Amino acid sequence: MKPRSPSRPAALLLAALVALIPAAPARAHARLLASDPVADSAVPAAPTAITLTFDGPVQPGFTTVTVAGTDGTPYGDGAPTATGHQVRQNLGRLPRGRVQVTWRTVAADGAPLQGRFAFTNDDPNAPAQPRPARPHPRPHRRRPAGRRPPVRRTGCGGRRPGCCRWRRRPS
Repeated sequence: MKPRSPSRPAALLLAALVALIPAAPARAHARLLASDPVADSAVPAAPTAITLTFDGPVQPGFTTVTVAGTDGTPYGDGAPTATGHQVRQNLGRLPRGRVQVTWRTVAADGAPLQGRFAFTNDDPNAPAQPRPARPHPRPHRRRPAGRRPPVRRTGCGGRRPGCCRWRRRPS
């Protein structure tokens, strides 16, 4: 019979401890924690910037923030700045009414993030938001002068008298 080595009981004890210690939860990709102005809120004074706060750092070179009114006019002033967990987009003069914010960034782990939210600017001193332009009706296609549509023969093929007629194809 061989004597037991002291390393075997130690290995068994270590394996038992590892099995009993709960594993740390896997960290998911970064996500948006908060925004200023808050999503779906009404602000009494027009903000001068949009601030997005994430639960992890984001990469500044891959961050875009678009702020637009109901007519699609952009109101961002310059490029957004990302420092650590926050992204800031300076704004021009916002009009009264609903404002849409669309953002894209890349987390420190390389995962792409994107989202959108809206808020309402209730500042009484803000200019009125321009109405969205109505799309023009589809233009009517006109035939070039002097061209007639192709003609096709309809009917029974001449088997009965008076049944063969020539008709213009509908255009």
